[in-house]
Amino acid sequence: MTVKTILVTMRQDYIKDYGEYRDSIDNTWFKFLHQCNLTPCLLPNDSMLAEQIIQNTNFDGILLTGGGEYDTKLSDERSKIEHKLLSIALTYKIPLIGVCRGMQAIQQYFGMQLYPVQGQVTPTQSIKFNNQIVQVNSYHTLGTTQTNQDLIVKAIGLDNIIKSVSHISAPIEGIMWHPERNVNFSEIDIQLFKSRYNQ
Repeated sequence: MTVKTILVTMRQDYIKDYGEYRDSIDNTWFKFLHQCNLTPCLLPNDSMLAEQIIQNTNFDGILLTGGGEYDTKLSDERSKIEHKLLSIALTYKIPLIGVCRGMQAIQQYFGMQLYPVQGQVTPTQSIKFNNQIVQVNSYHTLGTTQTNQDLIVKAIGLDNIIKSVSHISAPIEGIMWHPERNVNFSEIDIQLFKSRYNQ
């Protein structure tokens, strides 16, 4: 069994009672990644420190996690780091998966405009994925029914909202559902992660 190391982004939340900004990640990600034979290397939402980690870590892939909407103006640290990681993945052909906000980052990096969508916050939703109807969760308020020449649609909701994309040539893939939020992890999601990170 080969265990690979991947860089993992985190969300940032302001804790009003303490006056603190905290970086965090749902710890179910650790359980899910373990099942995928992946070891996470967490990236703080600090551009200088994140750059040092990127430069000094031997990593096999990149994961852009969810939580919050993507900042198109790159005015926050997390969005700047995600943009940098996408550039690295594209330039060096490093496998990258974007989940929810992470997929939004992929779409907007390649020039897609997202807009408010309805009915996309639900614990269960039917989508067409790999030519079959599957059930996934959904927790986003921005999306699109359009794509462009850079991104191939891999999954779509029954309402035509795009749920998964992959880059036409680079090993970059996005999904709008959260595999870590399933009570029992989906074998489809586990195989998706294993195949993308070449295991």
